[in-house]
Amino acid sequence: EDEIYLRPQDETGEAEPLTFKADTYKYGFLWSPDGKKIAWTDKLFRLQYVDVATKQVTVIARATVGEMGPFSWSPDSRQLVYMTRHRNRQGSVTNELARYDVERGRRELIGPAGWRLGEPEFSPSGQYIVATAYRDEQVGLVVLDSEGQNPRWLTAAVDGDCFSPTWSPDETRIAFAQIGRAHV
Repeated sequence: EDEIYLRPQDETGEAEPLTFKADTYKYGFLWSPDGKKIAWTDKLFRLQYVDVATKQVTVIARATVGEMGPFSWSPDSRQLVYMTRHRNRQGSVTNELARYDVERGRRELIGPAGWRLGEPEFSPSGQYIVATAYRDEQVGLVVLDSEGQNPRWLTAAVDGDCFSPTWSPDETRIAFAQIGRAHV
């Protein structure tokens, strides 16, 4: 049984199950900023969330190749951005970004056409998304607007892959890792 449970941190009360009848392993739990939902991925390549109050589980998407994620909640908890993988016409695996609107229950691909984007993270204000990017032999980080458009290369000249970008709380800097070194 691989379920999500909640328990008060002061050790009072019993652990309360939020999910039931698991069919695979869950991992990568991420609370929504408003504390009302928990999102996760699983070994069946799905991205899901549970409403903590109702215990209703919603499947957002399922990857056709490889695992889902990473993913990030918008600061207002109304959207999730995530990386999904699929095979292109040539049979190669490629990454794309998608956005899920929690209130409408709709998902859409975001980002410029032809770009391989991954590891999205909303900025603290929700005005921007930072993501890893691969385009025409360029590798690095891009900053997109909140709609996932208007890319601005942040590290286009970096030698090697960048990964794990994260915003500073004041939104003035982005920390990231690069094979062999880390940056802020």
